[in-house]
Amino acid sequence: ARRRRADATSTSTSTMSPGSPSSEGAVWASEATARLRDALVDEIENLRRAEGEYGARRAESEASAFDAREAERELRQAEVNGAAAEASETRALEALRVSHDLAASASAAVADRERALRSTRDIWASRLPPGPEREGGRRAATTTTKTKTWRRESAVTGAAEEEKEEQEGAPSTSTEEA
Repeated sequence: ARRRRADATSTSTSTMSPGSPSSEGAVWASEATARLRDALVDEIENLRRAEGEYGARRAESEASAFDAREAERELRQAEVNGAAAEASETRALEALRVSHDLAASASAAVADRERALRSTRDIWASRLPPGPEREGGRRAATTTTKTKTWRRESAVTGAAEEEKEEQEGAPSTSTEEA
């Protein structure tokens, strides 16, 4: 811009004769025109710079608005996810309660079954004759095995006692002792 002004001044002064009033006015007009031209060029550059800054700020504003919309969308999505998580937690708690109720019901059924088995055992024990098979009016859990063992032992012991009694009453021989 300054170079143009210098060129304009030199052109206008070369066509006029130095020292004449019209040449001074022309120089003054030429300098004024150059200053106006420089001011216009500077103003245009300022406008372009301002337009660039406005464009940059507008782009930043649009990006900021986009970020705000994106943040709002994410917030809504988080609210939806939170509601879904809360519903899922409610369903899980309900399933846990139902499971607990079923476990309590199963426990009660097992207790009923045990009572029924004890009752059945007591009924069968009451039908047994008094003796080693009965313990306090109730049949022992291993009565069958104990009874068989007791009977075998009784039979063996009884046979041995009978044999011993017979041997005591009869004279002993060497073959019998061997």
